[in-house]
Amino acid sequence: MVSEWKTLPLGDVNTLQRGFDLPKQKRKPGKVPIVSSSGISDYHSKVGVQGPGVVIGRYGTIGKVFLVNEDYWPLNTTLWVKDFHGNAPQFSSYLLRTIDFRSCSDKSSVPGVNRNDLHRILVQLPPLPIQKRIAHIFGTLDDKIELNRRINATLEAMARALFRSWFVDFDPVRAKADGRQPTALDPATAALRDALLPKLLSGELDVAETEAQAELALL
Repeated sequence: MVSEWKTLPLGDVNTLQRGFDLPKQKRKPGKVPIVSSSGISDYHSKVGVQGPGVVIGRYGTIGKVFLVNEDYWPLNTTLWVKDFHGNAPQFSSYLLRTIDFRSCSDKSSVPGVNRNDLHRILVQLPPLPIQKRIAHIFGTLDDKIELNRRINATLEAMARALFRSWFVDFDPVRAKADGRQPTALDPATAALRDALLPKLLSGELDVAETEAQAELALL
């Protein structure tokens, strides 16, 4: 129920902390993601913060929020949630996306986010079970968005490969002349080509079938 929600300063919900300096010359090869104001920008051998965590762009890409599900290193161009105060990290990432970070920008020549101003902003906080339900709903939507992005990227790459194979390299024509199967494409892409190209050329392309096949190719 909405009546169970509390109005609290953001600092009482998520305590934010400035990230850590890590010049490129001091980074060592590893699997720990380095998170900058624009997202994962590099990797390091040492853990800065244990995950899961939430990172916010402080300078550069101001206010961009990233949920990190593993141990990570937040750079000094970011703020990271040092204390969730018992709140769900995934919900916190969505809550922070509703904040107007530019209203808390430093009054300096290089715009940035003032952590103290952020902590004073009032936010609405639901009980933990509702936080988890909200996080699940929006997490499912994000997963669908990412899947669609991958499908679109795969379809675009396949379209480029098909066009080049058929209309630039003339792969099928040359293969037919040599009495062999076209080899310019990998078997999976070739199979999709054989299924999609007749429909593409006839103007009868079934988008639903195309997406289904592309989705299977991603599994």
